[in-house]
Amino acid sequence: MSTLDEVLALLRTLAPSGTEVELTADTTLFSSGLLDSLALEELHVAIEERWAPIPPTELARANFDTPAAIAATVARITREETPVSVVRQLLSDSGRLTADLVPDGIERGAQLLFDTWHAGGTTLSCGNGGSASTASHFAADLAKLTIVPGQRRMRTLCLNDNASAVSAWTNDEGFPVVYQEQAEPWLEPTAALVAFSVHGGSRGGEVSANLPAVARLAKERGAAVIAVTGFDGGALGDLADVHINIPHATEPVATPLIESLHVLVHHALCVGARALILEKAGAAA
Repeated sequence: MSTLDEVLALLRTLAPSGTEVELTADTTLFSSGLLDSLALEELHVAIEERWAPIPPTELARANFDTPAAIAATVARITREETPVSVVRQLLSDSGRLTADLVPDGIERGAQLLFDTWHAGGTTLSCGNGGSASTASHFAADLAKLTIVPGQRRMRTLCLNDNASAVSAWTNDEGFPVVYQEQAEPWLEPTAALVAFSVHGGSRGGEVSANLPAVARLAKERGAAVIAVTGFDGGALGDLADVHINIPHATEPVATPLIESLHVLVHHALCVGARALILEKAGAAA
């Protein structure tokens, strides 16, 4: 969602009930009388809560008389990063994107994990950088959080946990193959691959080429692929059977925000898979 779209959404909450004017970027707000001075004060408060404090130099009414002018004002006050503005943006955006998460993708991902477990297959996970720690955390939780007494346990393996294997394949064959070579003996039709990546790997192969490479091998072998990404999903999103995306692309908050919400997603996948195992156990009782 662009800043202008967010401004328009905010203004709709401030417009008097019964107002039928269709807001556009150039709709005059205060000089036309559509909104009053009280609404202007409410707008100032909302902008400061959502984005950043408004400097006195930016308080001229002309800066708030159209949605486009407001969006431009927001762009100016957020251009200079301050501890207040960047923290508020991170917290505000994380709350909005959490609320916007579509349960359907997570539910389908949990179903694929359950199907892998039910078929006796192994779930592999991987990621680079901060996403490597998420992949490792996910594998641990998938093994432990999904335990249901009397039922088989999940088989999990994180491909970035073996430092010796990662460094050996990188040294001998190059970083793009580190995951596909480790996954080679594990990928079969009953397996699943869960790949975490902020950008999803570039479509041209310049960045994080190891992630699309192992996803392609998984697809060739008939294994399920779940991609948990940010930005536009990249090459991983294109390859996935289930794609769970956090659509944020504005740094400096995008990467930490996406990585934070990926942990929420991985926990949701684990509790969802456990619920399905529990349901099966109850049905068999």
